Amino acid sequence: MNITLSRQQVEEAHRLACQSIARWADVPGHYNNRLRSHLVGRIGEIAAATWLQDAELRLTRHYFDPKAERLCDISVNQADGGVVRIEVKTWTAQYWPDLGRCIAIDQYNALCQKCDLVVWCVLANPIPVIEATEYDTFTVDTGRWSTLEDIKTAPQRWTGRGSMRKVHNYQVDETTLRGSDSLLTLLKGPG
Repeated sequence: MNITLSRQQVEEAHRLACQSIARWADVPGHYNNRLRSHLVGRIGEIAAATWLQDAELRLTRHYFDPKAERLCDISVNQADGGVVRIEVKTWTAQYWPDLGRCIAIDQYNALCQKCDLVVWCVLANPIPVIEATEYDTFTVDTGRWSTLEDIKTAPQRWTGRGSMRKVHNYQVDETTLRGSDSLLTLLKGPG
């Protein structure tokens, strides 16, 4: 499912990314703490939330609150009162084939504590100069997803290009990703 974000949405992603980089600047982790990386993630979160809202689902966007960054990115409130917690993971198309669909093995347990499933997003084009004050629109492929069990049973690989730090990941095969229609069915719940 392709979602095109407006300039305003991309500017919002930039604002949120700047907040994230300030918050996590001195915290070591598996991912580089660069504005571009945070911006890619925020664009994916906004695209996924836009798609879910367009599907008339009731959701909470936890990514808007800088103090809630350790929560899932989005919660969907089902008609029967249930809640589905979603983590959004995003890559640009240039990194998707060899680095996409990865969850660091030693982060898997923490992921299980904060979400019920992962939605995967891919930006069709690379991010231009991130210091620009005006952004173009971005098209994001969103809606493919995996259960936590799908991730845990995925092959384990050391991933990283060239001089990148290598990370030991579960890497879900692209052919096993679940489709957007099945996610909407799950999120709408019984009733």
